[in-house]
Amino acid sequence: MRSVSLLRRWVWTCCCFLLCLTASAQTRRLEETPNLEQARINLETALKDKTNPLSNELTSAAHKFVEAAKKPEDVQRLKRATDDLEQALAAEQSRSLENGKTFREGDKVAAIRDAVEAANKVSVGDGKGAKASPSPSATASVTNNRGNTDNESVLMSLVWPIAGGVAGVGLIVLAVFGILRWRSGFWMKLDGHVSDIVAAHVGGVKKRHDEMAKHLTTVGEEQRKTASRLESIEGEIQALGRRLRQGALDGGGFQGSSVRQAFDEYARQPVQPVEPEFPASADEYLHKMKRNSIVVKPDFQNGILVNDIDGKGELVLIRNSSIPDDAQPLFVVPRVTQFQTKQEFHSYYERYYDCQRPSAGDVWIIDPAIVSTVPGGWELREKGVLEVR
Repeated sequence: MRSVSLLRRWVWTCCCFLLCLTASAQTRRLEETPNLEQARINLETALKDKTNPLSNELTSAAHKFVEAAKKPEDVQRLKRATDDLEQALAAEQSRSLENGKTFREGDKVAAIRDAVEAANKVSVGDGKGAKASPSPSATASVTNNRGNTDNESVLMSLVWPIAGGVAGVGLIVLAVFGILRWRSGFWMKLDGHVSDIVAAHVGGVKKRHDEMAKHLTTVGEEQRKTASRLESIEGEIQALGRRLRQGALDGGGFQGSSVRQAFDEYARQPVQPVEPEFPASADEYLHKMKRNSIVVKPDFQNGILVNDIDGKGELVLIRNSSIPDDAQPLFVVPRVTQFQTKQEFHSYYERYYDCQRPSAGDVWIIDPAIVSTVPGGWELREKGVLEVR
């Protein structure tokens, strides 16, 4: 903001300076009163210059004016010579325009205009037919007027270069401030882009961190379940050991019949299957039932599901191998835990599940698809229900 304020002050200073110079030049130009004697001398000097010659008509009219100006008391002669000179100058301009050329106003033409202006003022000041006589101090002031005119001409010749220099400096200052502001805006935009990129990366890292924390939580739950299962197995082993020892004490030794009887009693105990809880997230459910899962794929030729040895199938069969198939429900669930597109559901799972609003998102199992055992694989018995969240 400070640089902008300084720039405005500098521009206003330059404009005010240029306006003052222009006004001063115009005032000096208006206040300059051409003297007839000085104008005659200047015109006579200009006519002696052989460069940029004028036409014969204009040159002749200029010489006649010089002769008439030597006797300003003959007002009528001076007026006729002035009129002839003005007409010759106008004719010269007309001929240049008719020939398609630009009328060049050099020192000669300027001297002619000054002479005409001085003569017209003398004629107006003298009135109608009045004879003008040169003042006693006219001759003495010619030299002073010439000196003043020369000084003013030199000053006027310096005004416009100075004004041009000031204007050039002002333009340079404007350009410098413009470049500085442009660079400032460029760096601000670059900082904005870098901030966006960093924010995107930070968001991605945070998302991966959340996913890792969720995965670690799931692993912790699995470890707790495994520990609980190991404790249960340890208790069963201890119970089996007690029975074996009791049978040995009753029979008087470790007889084979007692051992077989103890194992038979243990085998006859009903196995408590893991009861699934629905609705459930596909991710959590697959982790929970990992040791009882089998990857299957559709056999479109026979219309059944078969075991996928490569483990690349789209579905997972939840089946406890230690329990007969007729004593447990057989579920088929999606192997993916997240849909990337809506078409993924229609392509792989629409045959086995219903979903009201399929889209990209996390897969939740509301009701699992139920299958039954058939020769060579498993057959769909009841479609399940999915939900995408």
